[in-house]
Amino acid sequence: MNVVTPLISIGSASAEEIAENLRAQVGEDIGRKFLRLRVDVPREAHAVRNAIAETRAEEKQKQNTDKREIARLSTGTSERLLKKHFEEEISRRQGNIVRIEARVKDLDEEFRTASESANDASALGAAIREGVAGLRKIKRAKPLPIPSGWNLDTARAERIDRLGQIAEAEAAPNHPDAIKRDIIAALDRRAERANVQINLRNRSGDPANLASHFMLGVHGSSLIGDGGTNFLIWTLRDLIEERLLELVPDTIPGALTASQREKRLTALRADLLRIERIEEQLIMQAEARGQKVQRRPDADFRAVLGIEIVEAR
Repeated sequence: MNVVTPLISIGSASAEEIAENLRAQVGEDIGRKFLRLRVDVPREAHAVRNAIAETRAEEKQKQNTDKREIARLSTGTSERLLKKHFEEEISRRQGNIVRIEARVKDLDEEFRTASESANDASALGAAIREGVAGLRKIKRAKPLPIPSGWNLDTARAERIDRLGQIAEAEAAPNHPDAIKRDIIAALDRRAERANVQINLRNRSGDPANLASHFMLGVHGSSLIGDGGTNFLIWTLRDLIEERLLELVPDTIPGALTASQREKRLTALRADLLRIERIEEQLIMQAEARGQKVQRRPDADFRAVLGIEIVEAR
């Protein structure tokens, strides 16, 4: 597969310029998809949110008008005039208020959903732009086979499972040998920093400069700062090492060496990207059927745009 030429320098490039470069490098459809996710979707979501807000305000105004009219009918007429048709009018207007309040409640929920959609779309668009801006060379990704029986919920459940496995691998304890190496290295560093020397010309009675490491008092002595700690480690280096290494178990369940951890994380992250690519393919299939599917704002931009990184900065 041919490697494409580098993208333009995208420090201040517009979404349109980025989309044009994507079109030139990996195809019209990917450039158009980037522009829609980066510009059109956030714009449409914000427009829907604003329209709902205006409708909600109009419904509120109608509600307030009916409440004022009820108050006028109830208090602005004499007892003689409060006959059946006024009572019916009040009842009708009160029914209107109940319906309007229910509608306002529905609009509030629609407004909240639209706001979340707008925010999610903006976040996804920003992530895609940031991701594409960091690329130097890209190529189109091949479609992946969708496992039998998978749907969007399945893909997203699998994604959550891989994220959990990644978290477990990152939090797995270190291998006992690595722990022991780190202990010895830390002791060596601290002992070296002690920099203990004997002043052959000292006439103050402290040629080893112990006063800079220990503070003598009525109730005993104490270490002074890092210098005192380093001096103590330098003095008792072997004993401290022996005691610390005794605390390290020979075997630790689930422990990983650095290379094992890196290998496992690399494999899990590659599988996570595979799942996200399948998730995007399922979304595109749903959209082709006329369904509206909201993408996750934290979706991997490589999966959303269907591209692979050949070389990154």
